[in-house]
Amino acid sequence: MITQIEIIPAKLNHDDAHRLTCEIKAATESIWSKVKLAHDGCAWSALGYPSWREYVKQEFQMSKQHAFRLLNYANVREALEESPMGDSMPNERTARPLTKLPPAQRAKAYHEAVAASPTGKPTAREVQAVVSKASKPANKDAGEAPSLSTGPLAGKTWLQTAIYAYRMLKAEDSALFHNSIAGMKSAA
Repeated sequence: MITQIEIIPAKLNHDDAHRLTCEIKAATESIWSKVKLAHDGCAWSALGYPSWREYVKQEFQMSKQHAFRLLNYANVREALEESPMGDSMPNERTARPLTKLPPAQRAKAYHEAVAASPTGKPTAREVQAVVSKASKPANKDAGEAPSLSTGPLAGKTWLQTAIYAYRMLKAEDSALFHNSIAGMKSAA
């Protein structure tokens, strides 16, 4: 009968534990940029996958949602790395609310969250508060979309309206396009 021998590693000393911790941090740091590179470089297409979703599912047994969380975090990190403010890098959970802002506003919002945090290391909740404040229009009327309550665009979303306007431009039906714009202005 063959018995299996379990090898138990020796307890790490301080220097080995520190070195291992640094290696883990370095490996974690590089994954964000590699995920972004794989996405932006269409690695899935080069490997014959029909989509990013299929690529991450088959290659990494990862859900599309998780892959996009990693990708969004990579984008936030990129915005913060380009910032001259020199704030410490947040973890993925803390950075998640920043993905709701345009890339140009992310570093400023995070810097505000750092400044407002009593510890200088904001929590996800503190970052979310800054993002919510930054997302609100300064004047209530300035941020509200005008209602399209009449005409061919009644009840349509702004995206549907933009698609409609694009089709009118593409079809070079300028009279209908100008009438649509006039209708939008009068509805506002």
